[in-house]
Amino acid sequence: MSPFLGSNPKSLPQAGQIAPDFELPDSAGAMRRLSELAAAGPLALLFYRGHW
Repeated sequence: MSPFLGSNPKSLPQAGQIAPDFELPDSAGAMRRLSELAAAGPLALLFYRGHW
């Protein structure tokens, strides 16, 4: 289970904390892994809730 799941405030990500590796589809539907993107240089994670 992810350390970021749950309702305990201490389990929420903190500024500067390293995110666990995960894979999600990008806006074009291609699967992207965090570790592969991070290897190319600094990045920012944005999560949008819902459909656009």
